[in-house]
Amino acid sequence: MKPSTSRTAAAMAVALVAGAANAQTVLTASSWIFPTHALAVAQKDWCDQLEKSTTGKMKCNILPRGVTSPPGTYDAVKSGQADISFTVHGYTPGRFVTVQMAEFPFLGNSSEAISVAFNKVASKYPAFGAEHPGVKVLAYFTHGPGIIFNTKRPIAKVEDLNGLKFRVGGGMVNEVTKTLGMNVTLKASTEAYELLAGGVMDGTLFPAESYEGFKIDKIIKHATTFPGGLYNTSFIAMMNLDKYNKLTPEEKKAVDAISGDSNTSAVQSQLWQCAESHLPHTKLADYTQALMDLGATLCTRSKPNCARCPLAENCQAFQSHSVADYPSKKVRK
Repeated sequence: MKPSTSRTAAAMAVALVAGAANAQTVLTASSWIFPTHALAVAQKDWCDQLEKSTTGKMKCNILPRGVTSPPGTYDAVKSGQADISFTVHGYTPGRFVTVQMAEFPFLGNSSEAISVAFNKVASKYPAFGAEHPGVKVLAYFTHGPGIIFNTKRPIAKVEDLNGLKFRVGGGMVNEVTKTLGMNVTLKASTEAYELLAGGVMDGTLFPAESYEGFKIDKIIKHATTFPGGLYNTSFIAMMNLDKYNKLTPEEKKAVDAISGDSNTSAVQSQLWQCAESHLPHTKLADYTQALMDLGATLCTRSKPNCARCPLAENCQAFQSHSVADYPSKKVRK
């Protein structure tokens, strides 16, 4: 071998070794919900932790929009359209049965406590995993206690539900509302605002944190709460199984270390818990009604009367002179 050829080969070997050392595993992350929602924030937090714990050797490419509709998310991850995402089990009725154990009424007022308990039980018994072929379960979790919201009238007894149409997210809530004789339609949470604003639905079943999260605070007029929640909703955070199996042992260890009840379910439920912590422990219906009255009289969508608002002193929009920027315009796809 000539000296020049030898030097070229050596340089190439060094470059290949350096390239291997700097190789980065990128996970494609998909979210069907807007970036500021607790679920999307938690997914980004998980990705940030992964990148930090691996000193940049692993990272996420968070797509600007979901690769599919919410009900199609599980299959999208299973087929490899995205490497990681999350979904609501109830969006595909009849497919996931065991997880409904976390959706029964009156389980409690803490989404964090329920989520951690749910994840521990589901991770222990193989029957849960058997219902999730093709994906690596990163965490099972729930949202906060379910509430009945509507635009028409106060609901104090079962008969008050008659004649009203409600959006539900699926799962055990279907059985609960069926028992109550409610007229319900299964729709994703992302459709709630348009369904209510257009009068297609009279109400929706949501946890308290979704009242403002899905921008229905300007539409809803009445809320009916229940100790421990009328229902709950189970979620899953997941990774494509083939993608996980192809990771190195060190990479798998990094993923596992920030998943399960050690982190992921706790992160998501803690965000919901933060929202819940700003709610009163008693008379939640009165509190919610007061917020709705405030939105209907003073804090209106256009020309809000900030001078008369009793909350102006603590309003960040008012203090930063950016009242006109809210609510932000909906981005049309």
